Amino acid sequence: MDSNQLGVCFNEIVNKCWRICEAKTTDYAKQSDIFSSLRATEQLGLCPVSTGILVRVVDKISRIINLLDCQNVAVKDESITDSIMDIINYLVLLAAAIKEGEVRKT
Repeated sequence: MDSNQLGVCFNEIVNKCWRICEAKTTDYAKQSDIFSSLRATEQLGLCPVSTGILVRVVDKISRIINLLDCQNVAVKDESITDSIMDIINYLVLLAAAIKEGEVRKT
C-alpha cells in the first residue's frame, strides 16, 4: 500500500465512522445532548464519563484480541473492522467531551 492508497483507505474509514456515529447517537442519546448516554456511568455513581468511555474502548480492544485469536466466534455480524471503528468513535466522543467540558480534569 502506498501513501495515496492509505489516504483513500483513511477517508473511507473516517466517513464510515461518521455514519455509524450519527446512527448510534440517534439510537443512544438525546438529539439535544449527545453525551446523555455517556453520562449514565456518572449518574449511576459508577465512574466519570471519561472512564466509562475508556472502559468501552477496552472492551472493544478485548474483542479484537479475541477475534484475532479465535476461529469460531459467537457474534458473527461484528467484524474486527467494526470494533476498530467503534474505538475510533469512542475516542472522538472522548475528545469532544473534553472539548465541551464534560470531562473533569483532576
